[in-house]
Amino acid sequence: MENRVSVIPINSAARLGLAHEAILTFLEAERGAEIEARFWAKVAVGQAGDCWDWTAGVNAKGYGRFKIAFRKVRHANRVAWTIANRREPGELIVRHSCDRPVCCNPRHLLIGTTLDNTRDMIERGRARLPDQRGANNNATCLTLADVSKIVEAFCRREDNVDIAARYPVGHSMISRIRTGRSWQTEAARFGWGPAIAALGQEDAA
Repeated sequence: MENRVSVIPINSAARLGLAHEAILTFLEAERGAEIEARFWAKVAVGQAGDCWDWTAGVNAKGYGRFKIAFRKVRHANRVAWTIANRREPGELIVRHSCDRPVCCNPRHLLIGTTLDNTRDMIERGRARLPDQRGANNNATCLTLADVSKIVEAFCRREDNVDIAARYPVGHSMISRIRTGRSWQTEAARFGWGPAIAALGQEDAA
């Protein structure tokens, strides 16, 4: 049998978390065909355009969990994408065009960054606004229009103290908005990168 190697460096795979660990290494090993057959046996394969649902265990966010080897669990959508494309998604996210975490149809899967994933979430109305945060907080001193202007000030590279002087909040709140720790959904709507990234980290898989 031809010897093959993973396209992701070993030290890089060790550094990454569960969702980003190597998959192709196992698929191109001696028992790769057996692993693929075992994987697809857990997928309800349908018509080309349909969602192909994962039928085994899922995590808290609804994404399939596949035991690719002893003590090696991978997200099912990432395995499906890797089988179809024969390369590692690496640190990129495997997104769903269908917005269904259990779907493993490679035609519904595409890779992208955390920023891409968050933009999908906002455009498709999946952004979550936790209670008592941002505009949902009845005690807030800022309005949506204020946040828009604050984001514009960030883009002009104004400092936190100067911005805070124009609003009924301290510079620490301006700092929290700047770094994506407060008003994430609202600031993301206005294209503020750190807020978009913060939302993506909450929703990514």
